[in-house]
Amino acid sequence: IDTLFKMEKDARNDIQSLYDHVMRQIVAKPDAYESDDLSEFLYSVIAMHVRRKMYPEAERCLQKAEDVLHTNTGNTLHSPIPLECYKKIIVRNWYTANTAEKAEESFEKLMKLYRGGFTNLQPDCDLYTAYIDARSVRKKDVGKTLEEMIDLYKSSGDEALKPQAKVFN
Repeated sequence: IDTLFKMEKDARNDIQSLYDHVMRQIVAKPDAYESDDLSEFLYSVIAMHVRRKMYPEAERCLQKAEDVLHTNTGNTLHSPIPLECYKKIIVRNWYTANTAEKAEESFEKLMKLYRGGFTNLQPDCDLYTAYIDARSVRKKDVGKTLEEMIDLYKSSGDEALKPQAKVFN
């Protein structure tokens, strides 16, 4: 996939085809792949898309992974999709009204997964800050989200959730 990205011609269809092929292989033989290798693959593909500002394609790859991997987790609620994949799509340097809406939707989907039992997808300070930034661009209330972030930090003591000055600004 990395080689296809480096080609001068538009290789999006080839990249999508190869990605879909890999996902079918994972579904066909789920025990044949180490979870760390699978996580690294998913993150790499999404990061390559984001680096090239191909956010819709990155979101499609993430959605495909969710559709395939979350339905095949059985009784375990450990997402094989790493939190970093969501961060790549949600956390941006700045937001427009359109990108803010997409970031909000992605964060809300992540929260639904987390609250549904995928504890390894607990949003951290960066994700909460990005969500608050996106909501503020769209002139939406952020107070409840900030309170939720603070409460989650207080209850867990997890430093990854500790609100930074940026979120208050």
